[in-house]
Amino acid sequence: MHDLSALPATAPLAREVPSSWRDWLSVYSVALGAFAFVTTEYLPVGVLPQIAD
Repeated sequence: MHDLSALPATAPLAREVPSSWRDWLSVYSVALGAFAFVTTEYLPVGVLPQIAD
């Protein structure tokens, strides 16, 4: 049988795959969607005094 305690504690279990531009594109699209959502929710509140005039 193999002794697993001989392995270093920091041994990687899987090889890391470098991130591609598609991974970052999804992050940017979520960020843009969150920005648009929050802007459309809070923009009318910010301009209420001008609307009331």
